[in-house]
Amino acid sequence: MRTVFPDESLAEALRHFGVLDVGRVPVVDRGNPSRVVGILRRGDIVRAYSHAHMDEQARLAVLDRVKLESRTGKSTVEIKLRQGHPADGKTIQELDLPPESLIVSVRRGGRVLIPRGETRLQAGDVIVSLVPDDKAATLTTRLTESKKDW
Repeated sequence: MRTVFPDESLAEALRHFGVLDVGRVPVVDRGNPSRVVGILRRGDIVRAYSHAHMDEQARLAVLDRVKLESRTGKSTVEIKLRQGHPADGKTIQELDLPPESLIVSVRRGGRVLIPRGETRLQAGDVIVSLVPDDKAATLTTRLTESKKDW
């Protein structure tokens, strides 16, 4: 029977799964191989790789944002629309956006939309905008607070 040690990498453990074509392998103490300290399941490895992939995607998104900001001289602003926000239910063209601001994407559920003038925003959307630093607060206010509160 194959076993793995607690200090082995996931890649090494995965090789055991491939060779044996099993769903789980005992984890044993390196100093005392007869002592079982746990069980490693195939699902544990898949979950670990999935989390590592999501972490890498998040890291790449931050790098992309930094590149975009440095190339444009503008800041990226993310705003999550809630029910009752003034932008909820409006199209992009109906918004009173500050000059030189641009809505570059809308995350809705698991999708990323490239907005156009006729794109209708809805509660739950995460709006990603490029905006001059001195207009970021204005953009947030216009999308989330009623006009009488400006």
